[in-house]
Amino acid sequence: MHNFINRFRIERAAKLLRYQKSQTITEIALQCGFSSISIKFIFMIEN
Repeated sequence: MHNFINRFRIERAAKLLRYQKSQTITEIALQCGFSSISIKFIFMIEN
């Protein structure tokens, strides 16, 4: 279940990063349920 939720958050964040140019990565991460921006988050978004 944890992997499903993470995948959902990551896919949502990736979509927002593509289309919400006015928001920062940190704002998008927090909006998608991540507690902070981290190297792991960035790596997951890029892949």
